[in-house]
Amino acid sequence: MKTTLSVYECGEFHNLGKSFIGIESAEEAVRLWESIPACNLNGIKAINICTEDDHGEEIEDFEVIYGGVMHLEMLKYYPETRKNAEAVRYMKELQNLIPNLRVEGQMPCISDDIEKAPARHRQHR
Repeated sequence: MKTTLSVYECGEFHNLGKSFIGIESAEEAVRLWESIPACNLNGIKAINICTEDDHGEEIEDFEVIYGGVMHLEMLKYYPETRKNAEAVRYMKELQNLIPNLRVEGQMPCISDDIEKAPARHRQHR
């Protein structure tokens, strides 16, 4: 499984602004997120945590930061992200890197030696 970050100028409609995908460090994601000037926002900027299986198929795309809020309460709808140690590491790093970030919900508790569960694909309708 591969876990990366994405930054969107418009969190709701990703195609309405700049998108940066496949980011492998929280520092780079925050740098890009902060570089989006308020004057050219088409929406509310966001940082997502993206998980893919070994074939590059998306498993989950969790919008962890929307505006200035980290939405951890939404993790109940993203089981693969919630139990992914790398995703949780990204969440902790993002929380430490962004001053004045409002956090809603609780950080998942994962030990470093967690066994990676096989990924399940989302059913597309």
